[in-house]
Amino acid sequence: MTTKIMAPDIPNSDAVAEQQMLAIARAAASKPKFILLDEPSEGIMPLLVDEMFRYFRTLKQSGVTILLIEQNVELALRIADRAYILDQGEVVYAGTAEAMLADAAIQERYCAV
Repeated sequence: MTTKIMAPDIPNSDAVAEQQMLAIARAAASKPKFILLDEPSEGIMPLLVDEMFRYFRTLKQSGVTILLIEQNVELALRIADRAYILDQGEVVYAGTAEAMLADAAIQERYCAV
């Protein structure tokens, strides 16, 4: 009698990234003025996340407004003009991304940058 051990069916990060990028490219193909992105880097390999954020920067430079909800704070702030922090549903910070990156107290408390 042999026992087979089956690996769990875990989505391939490359496939997830491809699906994410395809959905974003599909949305961008309609030449929108505004795109909402909710945690686009979740579950994506760091190398592919970097590629994804390069594309976001390209979208931004082409005039597309991007509302980005992202837990990778450092990457998000590098392409952002403005930043907001919500804590328990309340806005506790609103300002420029540059100012947030420079504020050690904000970084320590909310960003872990």
